[in-house]
Amino acid sequence: MLFLADTGVVALTGEALVFKVLWDNEAKVWYTSETPIQGVLAEAPTLDELSKKLSVIIPEVLETNSELPDIRRS
Repeated sequence: MLFLADTGVVALTGEALVFKVLWDNEAKVWYTSETPIQGVLAEAPTLDELSKKLSVIIPEVLETNSELPDIRRS
């Protein structure tokens, strides 16, 4: 499960990850400015849309980085 607020707090599958998200007033998007996981970069016009993007991107990046076991091989 993923939660995102303007505080930048993200919770994924029971573990808390802290992301710093900022608002770009010129581009009118929220974006990840600091992340605990290398390669997780995203932007979206709303926090809800950014949260949805991150819920897809984070597991993909973790799996690519071999930090998340591939449970599909069982």
